[in-house]
This record gives sequence, C-alpha cells and structure tokens, in this order.
Amino acid sequence: MSDERPSGDGFFALLAFAGLIIAVLVLAYLYFALFPIAYDALLWRWEAIPALMSRPGDTIAWAHGVVSKVGFNPPIKGVIIGAGVLEVMLIVGVIYGLGRLGLFKDKARYSERRLRGALVLDDMAFGAAALISHHSAKDMSFRQVVRLAKKPWHKIVAAAHEQGMVRVGGLPMPRKVETEHTLITGSSGSGKSFLIAQTLHDLAKRGDRVICFDHGGAFRRQFPKVDAVSLSPAEEGSPGWDLRNEVRAPHDWELLAASVVPEGYGASTDWRNFARDLLANLGHNVGAQSSNAELLRLCTVADRTELAIALEGTAAAAHCSDDNKAFLASVRSTLVPFVSGWKYMKGGDFSLRRFMAEDTRWLWLPYDATNIAAHKTLLATWADILVTAGLERPDDAPPVWIVIDEMDALGALGRFRDAVSRLRKKGVRILVGVQSRTQLVELYGEAGADTVLASLSNRVIMRASDHRLAEWSSKTLGDVEVEETRLQRGTQTRDNPTSFASTKSNSETEIVQHRTKRAVMPEQISALSQGHGYVKFSQGLPTVRIWPQDAAA
Repeated sequence: MSDERPSGDGFFALLAFAGLIIAVLVLAYLYFALFPIAYDALLWRWEAIPALMSRPGDTIAWAHGVVSKVGFNPPIKGVIIGAGVLEVMLIVGVIYGLGRLGLFKDKARYSERRLRGALVLDDMAFGAAALISHHSAKDMSFRQVVRLAKKPWHKIVAAAHEQGMVRVGGLPMPRKVETEHTLITGSSGSGKSFLIAQTLHDLAKRGDRVICFDHGGAFRRQFPKVDAVSLSPAEEGSPGWDLRNEVRAPHDWELLAASVVPEGYGASTDWRNFARDLLANLGHNVGAQSSNAELLRLCTVADRTELAIALEGTAAAAHCSDDNKAFLASVRSTLVPFVSGWKYMKGGDFSLRRFMAEDTRWLWLPYDATNIAAHKTLLATWADILVTAGLERPDDAPPVWIVIDEMDALGALGRFRDAVSRLRKKGVRILVGVQSRTQLVELYGEAGADTVLASLSNRVIMRASDHRLAEWSSKTLGDVEVEETRLQRGTQTRDNPTSFASTKSNSETEIVQHRTKRAVMPEQISALSQGHGYVKFSQGLPTVRIWPQDAAA
C-alpha cells in the first residue's frame, strides 16, 4: 500500500485556513480599535477621538480590558453594538471599493477586446445621444452625451427634434447624412413599416415634403390632416395622367421610354432597347396628340400598316415591313408588359415633373396586393420619372423625400441606379424598403442589385429570413479586428517513483490572438425579433443596435 502525501490542493487549503485565522484576528483588533471611538462618540467627546487614533496600541489594550471586565452589559452595551455597526460599515465599504476596482473578478475563460474596425453600440440611448452630438453645431462633451443618454427616451427624442432632426430607423439622423439616402431591409413582419411611419411623422412635424409609394395605403391613413394628393389607377378621386404630360422637349421621349422600359441584363438587353426605340419614336411622331390609351393601342394591337404610318420617317419604321413581321412581334411582346398598366389609369393633365418642381403638397401613390400585379409597371414608371425629375431641381431646393416601401415589389426602375447618386445636391432624400435581395437580383442581375443597394448609404438592418439578404446585411455592417484572450485551466498529476507519492498542480495558460470577424453575424440578423435591428449611418458613424422604444415619444 502506497504512502500518499498531501497533494498540491491540500497545501493551498492549508494556506487558505491560515489566511482565515489571520483575517479573524485582524477583525478582532479592528473591533477593539473602533470600540473607544464609539464610546467617546456616544458621550459627545469628539475632541478625544484624534488622540485615540494617534495611540492605537494603548487604545486597543484599554478597550480589550473594558470589554473583558464588563461584558455585554450596561453601561457599555450600546457602545459594543455601535462599534460592531461601525466595523460592519467599514468592511462593507472596503469590499465594495475593492470590487469596483475588479479585485474579486475571476478571470474569464474567454474575453474579447475590439482593436479597430466597425464599432457597434449596444446602448440605443447612448447611440442616439452620440448622434445628436454629431449633428449639433456645438459638439457636446462626453459627459454631456452620457447625461443625455440617462434621460427617459421621450426626452432624448425631444432633444433631437429641438435640433431639427428626424428619426430614421428609430434613431435621430444627423442632417448632413440625409442626402446619402437610406435603405431599410427586413422580412415581412420585421418592423420596417413602423419605422417608416415614425420617419413620416417626424417629417410632417418638420414640414418636409414627402412622395410616398404606400403599400396598402397604411401610411396615408395615419396622416389624414396632411395636405396631399393621391395618384392611383384604383381610385376614382385620383387626378388623370398621360405620359405626354412629362414632355418638355423632343428628346424627353427617349428619357421617358427609358423610364417605362428599364434597362435589361443578359439576353433581354437588346430586346428592351428595341422596345424603347419603338416607344420613343412613336412619341416623337404622334405622342403630343396621343393619350396613353392611344399609345397603348399603337404599341400593342394596331396593324402594321397603321403603325408604319405612325412611325414614318423614323428608324423604327423598318420594323413594320413584311420581312420583319416576326421581329416586330418580338419587340411588341417585350414592350407589352411595361405599358399594359396604362389601361387602368384615366387620362388627365397631372404631371409628376411639374409636381416635383412646383407643388408643396405630399403625394401618395397607394397600391396593395390585389392590384400590384396589374399596376406595378405603371408605379415603377412613376418612381423613375420622379427620381429623374429631382435632378431638375435647383441645388438650394427645400428637402423632399421619396419613400418607396417594398421597392422589390414594384419591378425594375429604369434610371434609378444612375440618378440616385446625383440627387444629393438637389435636396432629394430617398428612403427605400426591401424585403428580399433575391427579388432585386431577378430584376437587375447580381451586379445591378449590388449597385442599387450600394447607392443607398444609410442602412437600417432588420430581421432577414432571406439568407442572401442576411449575408449581405452582415457584410455591409463591416468587419472588426479583435484581440481574443482564452484562459485554459488544467490539473496535472505527477507520480514520484522514489517516494511512492503523487502530487497535483493547477495550471493556467493565457492564449492571446488577433482575428478579423464580422461585427454582426448573418445568424444574428436572421434571429432578430420584431422591431429589433441595427442602424448604420454613413460618414463613418458607428452602428447602433435598436429595439422598440416608447411609442408615444
């Protein structure tokens, strides 16, 4: 039978017991040091306390003698209790202070420290206060930002409104980034519509104009008092519209044809170009005196002889020859889906370009699930005309917001990608909601979808059930370089063959390494709850995590 000796763990236990004995003795001496102080304090002899503290040895000896002789009895019973209370208060204060300094913190098995890269603020209130500070002409100190962040949410919002800021993605947006345009991504039910309605509320309060493509008319119902006009094929009270109302010069027909028939990609590119040419040439020859209904008839069902007369003198007239019957049929079949929605819209003199340039009202363009299939190409044409009409505004024009909820449901917008970056100088702000990146890829192609998304520099990221959108959203929030510290703990047992004994020893190994990772992982975005998300404004501002706040704010 082997002779086992105390292991390394037993030695440490012995040290701990010795430390406990020493601590008890220290507490006892501390008590007897506090006893005479409490005694003189109860007798209101405050002037004697400094002398007691200057001779701790004599003081402790006197206190020990008195307590030993009298015991827990009057007249020192109250003094004994008072000294105990003083000691407890002193010990609690020391423990609290050491705890604040981190003395009692055990080393974590894993810790992470950001070195550089994307910064994500988990405190929404602090993020909002920091954005208000960034917007303010007079920078706030860090202490002022912290003080503002501690206030109730409605007071933080009030402070933003006082600065003339509007909430986008639930956070105050610095005015200098408004013209960088905004993208809100998220699946159905993620909370996009609530955030857009919140922005519209702040815009109405600030007095900005809004042109809103309103899914289901939900936004319009929330703003019954706003002076507005509603343009819709499905509403009897809507003003009438014809394509010719947007023509100011002959070359406008080429621009309008590009708005009606968006640029294709892959095999569809050439056929869409031919369809544009057909519509533009018809516009040049007969557009000024033709309503949408007449243009639609010529484009789709007029016989080749009548169409040839309408196209006389243009390059497209050759399409009507007997040799090009199949070619003309293919061009018409390409054009038909983009103009078929015209038959639902009554004619009239309303002009989107004139509205953008001169009107001061809001414009609602409502649609819903029952008519989007029939109306979406018309809505896409209007959106493209409005975006390009914004380029005609003077540089100092007052702000106007184009809000497109569920842009991917409208179909491709012809010149949206090219025009959006140039609108920044014209006071036009674009806010777009997108449910699925996959639908954008189907509309614009892979590269085109990335271009559309990249042109909107402010990002509000909500829950994304589309894994491609979650991956893109994670990538757009940026990467971060971190320092990872891992603590490996282990116990080693060593046998000593000479003494037939075994010893145990504990070891800790700290492993430090640097690595780059996503600031927010795609899985985190896919798992977000309703109303939760991330907001990343442009110009290097930090990403802020958001969640539902007081609806009354």
